[in-house]
Amino acid sequence: MELNIAEVYDEIIVSFSGEIDMLSINNLKDSLFNLADYHKNIKINFENLDYLDSTGIGILLTLNRMVLDHDNTLQLVNVPDKIATILRLSSLNSILE
Repeated sequence: MELNIAEVYDEIIVSFSGEIDMLSINNLKDSLFNLADYHKNIKINFENLDYLDSTGIGILLTLNRMVLDHDNTLQLVNVPDKIATILRLSSLNSILE
């Protein structure tokens, strides 16, 4: 899994490629949770993401709560259909674009 982070004006844009699973989650979790402290909106681009398991969904749910606690938003964009279906079932459909 590869992670790219860019700060553009008032938001942080995160792009993934590869898979988000139990093997890759530790480094990802620390990086994403640290972003919540920036007090900016976060946009996550899933365009090149191939796979997301339940640990990744848990991280997104926690990150969403952390971002909302700072009065900001988390937005997921370019989500492949197979991953979007999983996210909808996990109550993350409100942050899908």
